[in-house]
Amino acid sequence: MIDHIEMLRDDADARDTRIRLTPDALGTVDVALRRDGDAVHVRFSSANEATRLVLNDAQPRLAALAETRGVRIAGSSVD
Repeated sequence: MIDHIEMLRDDADARDTRIRLTPDALGTVDVALRRDGDAVHVRFSSANEATRLVLNDAQPRLAALAETRGVRIAGSSVD
């Protein structure tokens, strides 16, 4: 997913991107990315409460991984 965020950052015309993931163990996860200058806002959505908890707990790690790749996540949320 970090690779996709980097592509979003590097594509001058892309402002909004949506990704749908369907991992077997978690169910469907929708990811919305919005570029705002040099930062990216990320919103995760899942109908599964356990998946939302996992995603919420993983947000700091995602931000740290993105930062090591030069992508600044200005904000993230889980719905």
